[in-house]
Amino acid sequence: LFLVPRAFNVLARRPTLRLLPITLTGLAFGAFFAFGFMPELSRHLSPREVFETYNALSSEGEPLGEYQVGGRAGAYYTDGDVRPMRDVNAIVSFLHEAGDERVWTVFPSAQLVDVDLQYRRLSGEHLFVADARNARIVLATNRPIEGRENQNVLATSVLRELPRQPQHVLNANLGNKIELIGDHLTLPGGTTVGPSQSFAITWYWRALVPNIGSYKIFLHIDGHGQRLNGDHDPVSDLYPIARWQQGDIVVDRQELDVAANYPPGTYTIWIGLYAGSHRLQLGELRACGAEQRSNCKDNANRLNAGPLEVR
Repeated sequence: LFLVPRAFNVLARRPTLRLLPITLTGLAFGAFFAFGFMPELSRHLSPREVFETYNALSSEGEPLGEYQVGGRAGAYYTDGDVRPMRDVNAIVSFLHEAGDERVWTVFPSAQLVDVDLQYRRLSGEHLFVADARNARIVLATNRPIEGRENQNVLATSVLRELPRQPQHVLNANLGNKIELIGDHLTLPGGTTVGPSQSFAITWYWRALVPNIGSYKIFLHIDGHGQRLNGDHDPVSDLYPIARWQQGDIVVDRQELDVAANYPPGTYTIWIGLYAGSHRLQLGELRACGAEQRSNCKDNANRLNAGPLEVR
């Protein structure tokens, strides 16, 4: 778009070539939309490719449960035994009661947390998602597929054992309901981040009780008159705290952007839980030494999770 009018003016004295830049640009845009944008949009909105995955991976006689996909898409795109499901409970029962027989289900992506939660209560395992590329629906099965990665994001984010030792161990008790085990900083400069750059923090939480409540995570990175706010629900808003089960270890990775006007220096990472105007009270801070105890939290129930160096 920047070059076309300039090329148009350069070729002003050659009428036979003057329309060439516009023609080539039109062809380039047409090719992008025809071979790039539209197929990608179709992949996210059309269920066809999800059903093609089922056709490719399923064996003869393996039924497919279909819930809120729309129309008769399953019957149209597959030759298998398609069974309509009436609700989430029916999906879970269909998956769990199949036993050693492999069965499949396709349902809206928005229902993944509900289906996975109920399925995990019955089987003790996360649901195996074979295809999660579509923005609207997912394809799942009750048996892992050899050589294929589980695309269920909860399978790598909601665990029963700590996957690694956190870079910064905190062992902070929040209201005797949740323990913040620690965190891990991933910085573009190794130990620092610069203005206009992005960085990631991975939090490791443990649910101590069932029915924790409808809390959200607040994150304040303060210093030098600036505040970076990272309030959020865990696991990219997919697994709210109200859904956590006792014993869950939740690996919550969030990416943050440092504004261009941030001056260099040391900033403090403050974190905690809140519901409305109420903040969950900080309890025992086992990883905080006695000489540092006054710096581990403030009077606003914010936990000091360590420094962030901006260069």
